[in-house]
Amino acid sequence: MKILQMGMLQSSVVAMAADKHIVIPCLATDSEDLFEYVDCESPDVIVADIDTHPWLLYEVKNLRRRDVTVPVVGIASTNCLARGERRADFLEIGGNDLLEKPVHHRELMASMDSLYRLYSKGMLGRTVYVRAGTAMICLDVSKHRITVDDTELTLSTMQYKLLELFIVHKGQALNRKKILNSLYGFLDIPENNSIEVTLTRLRKKMSVINPDATHAIETIRLFGYRLNENPT
Repeated sequence: MKILQMGMLQSSVVAMAADKHIVIPCLATDSEDLFEYVDCESPDVIVADIDTHPWLLYEVKNLRRRDVTVPVVGIASTNCLARGERRADFLEIGGNDLLEKPVHHRELMASMDSLYRLYSKGMLGRTVYVRAGTAMICLDVSKHRITVDDTELTLSTMQYKLLELFIVHKGQALNRKKILNSLYGFLDIPENNSIEVTLTRLRKKMSVINPDATHAIETIRLFGYRLNENPT
């Protein structure tokens, strides 16, 4: 993955490079400069420190108007995010994720890996619906949110990535190896029951809104999982 980084700490840059990613520094000061970098470097993901590049909170929309679909991940301090709607603002103008400092390297890479998969599949900007019984599950890729019956799920990074993976590949049987690779990429694979633990917590959150939503995810014995959809 080719990452265009803006204002990141050297430790983060080294860690991304250690994960076998190509990391390119960007010195853009406005959306016009950033467009030139994107046009020249063709990155897969843009990650930026919003504290040092606050203009990104408002100018990502200018990239989208020029049909730049490369995902943008921002990282910001609590002070920068003091206004409660700041993250929502960033997503609504075309940003793809906004993480609060101090952000763990694994969380950052999980976010970028997830967005990169969607970007490479041409999924960014799309909304995907899955009906499960009386429940309607919706993945809004551009806003990085999943809802059940129009109620947004509050998910951990891994819970979001797991449900997103099922939705994007709805109807397909996914084996454990593919799921683990999608969730963790180059990162160390955790204990063997990590999928089950994440899925149990995910199903519990979905069940609070509509128990039918949990039945969409089928366990395939000795293989993996599949998200089934009822015909509408």
